[in-house]
Amino acid sequence: MLDLKGIRMKKPLIIFGIVILLVTVGLSGCENKSAEKRTQATEDFAYVLSLIDENEIFELELHNINTAIYNFNFNYKWSILMNYAYYTESIMNGMENYENEIKSEVSVFENHSKNYTQLKSEADLEQLTKSESDKMEKAEAIISDYLTDESNVNMVLESMGKYREFVDTIRYAQIIIENYTTKLNIMNSLVTADNAEAAISYVSDLVQLCQEMYNNSKKKAELGLANYNEAAINSTLVLKEAWEIYEEYLNLVIQGRDSTAKYNEYSQKYAEAMALSADENINEINNQVDEWYQNNIFAYLDLFAEYGY
Repeated sequence: MLDLKGIRMKKPLIIFGIVILLVTVGLSGCENKSAEKRTQATEDFAYVLSLIDENEIFELELHNINTAIYNFNFNYKWSILMNYAYYTESIMNGMENYENEIKSEVSVFENHSKNYTQLKSEADLEQLTKSESDKMEKAEAIISDYLTDESNVNMVLESMGKYREFVDTIRYAQIIIENYTTKLNIMNSLVTADNAEAAISYVSDLVQLCQEMYNNSKKKAELGLANYNEAAINSTLVLKEAWEIYEEYLNLVIQGRDSTAKYNEYSQKYAEAMALSADENINEINNQVDEWYQNNIFAYLDLFAEYGY
């Protein structure tokens, strides 16, 4: 996959947690002898307000959340992934990395907000200067913006996780189909060579792979991104039955018994499976998944956009 990158995330110039530790032990503002009328707690809070303002502490986290959503969409929206012939582990890791970036920024923001609120509660706000009060008002507005959209952050994270799980079921289906095709080709070669004894073990593999196909299809449908045809899902179970019958047919061949009726039974069951699988409308599925993506991930692309570029 061409690993496209959108906008890059900003990194803070200072670790806010260390700053909180410094003011807690009273190392900030100690040299400011001109403000002796103010309490130490107020001095500490004023110092932190200055650092927050200069380094855009709260803005950075919201910017980075917006950036991660933007980059997730830039690289992994369904209109892009639906055209991929094969899904790799790196795609899955890339999607999860953006989810983890958002979770990390949320955690950092909430820790900063908690520390900020603690320092504020200990300060005498009436002792703040006009400039310091303005900085506090700005910080309060950013925290308010986050709290207003906190539920939306949680919802887009949940949707990203579900979408990644959906794509992963397709990735796993591709692996199953690849294994199925390999086993089928080997079995056909052995049957053509009249080696039923060797071929029968591969039929058992095909039976197991059909069950895996069914389990995978059920899981994909249960995620709810599209309305999958129940008959098409069940076609893999019918195909499984066909191979079980074919296994019985090969046993009859090995035993030198009449196998014509059993082969006809297999042929009918196989044709039934193929007919059921034909009911799946891939274009309609893609349209439904794209609509789900638009409503559940793309719709949040502007989340905290005012803090982006």
